[in-house]
Amino acid sequence: VIFTDVQHVVIITSENKKLTTIDVPDSLSASISMTQPVTPRRDDQYKRWYLCLYISVIVITLSVAFASILEFYNLEYYRANETAFHQYLHRAMDIKREHSNTSILDACHQAIEHDDIQQLYQSANVELQELEIDIESLKEMNATNKTNNETQSSQNKKYELILLCGSKLSFIKDSITQSQQLQENAERVAKASKQHREAYQQFLEFAITTHRQNPNETILEICIQSIDHADLQQIWQDAEIDVTAKVAVDEIMREQDGERDESDRRLTQKEKLVILCEIEVTMIFKRIEYAIRATEASQNKQQKQATPHTNNSNSTLT
Repeated sequence: VIFTDVQHVVIITSENKKLTTIDVPDSLSASISMTQPVTPRRDDQYKRWYLCLYISVIVITLSVAFASILEFYNLEYYRANETAFHQYLHRAMDIKREHSNTSILDACHQAIEHDDIQQLYQSANVELQELEIDIESLKEMNATNKTNNETQSSQNKKYELILLCGSKLSFIKDSITQSQQLQENAERVAKASKQHREAYQQFLEFAITTHRQNPNETILEICIQSIDHADLQQIWQDAEIDVTAKVAVDEIMREQDGERDESDRRLTQKEKLVILCEIEVTMIFKRIEYAIRATEASQNKQQKQATPHTNNSNSTLT
């Protein structure tokens, strides 16, 4: 049974396969129209779905393209501003370098009034020629009130650029000053270290010479005498080493014996030098003594080896 519409019905029989059309009564057609499901074709559903997908892809593509174009113009604007500001900053640094008495804000103000700087900002779509600025009031605000300073900078692009230039130049100046101070301190420390080494080396050589001349005195006494000798006082002064304090021999002895603790006073620089002198002079003379003994032992060994050879020669001649 095939319903062509609500009013007519086509019946196909299996025997003779004939089409028979009959009319449907009004009472039955009303119930058919209520019960017959009306569904759209599957092709129409696919068409709608593809159309929505196509429109969505187009909208997304256009959005991405628009965002890319907008980002490109933003990058170009940012690059142009950065280039102009770098040129502006270098011009202000040149003015400050040529005129050392000029303040940083004055140098920034003079630099921003140059035609080439204003042309750079004009190429970056920033107009500066028509903007007026009172540099004296800007100095007062910069020295007294940062809040008013920020308010003015938001109202006038020149204020903002001059303040930014001033802060950058101040930071660069402080960095250069700090770097120079660090370099000077390093050179001073290196020079002092060199002078200390040279002074201690001359003190050690003087102690060794004195000990050779007076071998009966202890090395500690030799070091104490040497550090107070008049020939070395000028060397200590040049090296800025204070050797005027009196050496406490008992404290040095306690330090060598390991009897000092944290409650005891700290040793002076002079006492530390005396202890180092005693240690190094002792080691030097022990090495010299060891070398002498080794040389004597080698010579004795050679003589012992030569004596049997001489006796054998005498017996052969006999």
